[in-house]
Amino acid sequence: MEYKTLGRPGIKVSQLSYGAWVTYRNHMGVNDAKSIFQCYRNNGVNFFDNAKITEAWGVAERLDLVGPIVEQPEYNLFTRQKVELDYLHLHNKYGLGLTIWSPLAFGFLTGKYNSGNIPSDSRFALENYKHLATKSMVDNLLKKVNGLKPIADELGVPLSQLAIVSSVIIGATKVSQT
Repeated sequence: MEYKTLGRPGIKVSQLSYGAWVTYRNHMGVNDAKSIFQCYRNNGVNFFDNAKITEAWGVAERLDLVGPIVEQPEYNLFTRQKVELDYLHLHNKYGLGLTIWSPLAFGFLTGKYNSGNIPSDSRFALENYKHLATKSMVDNLLKKVNGLKPIADELGVPLSQLAIVSSVIIGATKVSQT
C-alpha cells in the first residue's frame, strides 16, 4: 500500500480509503461486509468518516484542540463545485486533506448504465436510492458520459480511468470488487 501525508499535522494515510456508509446500509449481508472490510484492513487501507469542517474547527479552536484534517466530499467529473469552489477556503485556511467518494459517479463513468437500464445489483436498484435514479437524471448523466467518451478515446484510456483521481474511496458491494 502506498501512503501519503495528509493535512498540516502530517498524518500518514493510505492512498485508498474505505467508505462503508452506502455499502453497508441495507445493501449486503454481515458476512460479506466483514469479508470485504477484512480484505481492506489486511492491505493497509484506512477508514474515514465525515465531519462538519467549519463547526468542528470552531469547537477545536475554542477547546485548544487539533481540528479535522480531512473532508470526505463527493467528487467526480460531474460533481466538482463542493471541492473546487465551496471548500477551497477550508483547504487553504486549515490545510485540509481530501478523501473523496463517488469518483465514478455512482458507476456512470464505468459504462454500467450505458443501456439506460438500472442493473438489479446496483445501488440505484436499492429501495433507498430508487428516487435518485429518475429517467431524467439517468438520461442527463448518460448525455454527459457520452460527451466525455471522445476525450477518453483520444487518450486511449477507458472512461473510468479518465475519471479516477489519486485518492478514492472504495465502496465495494461484492468481494470480487476488492
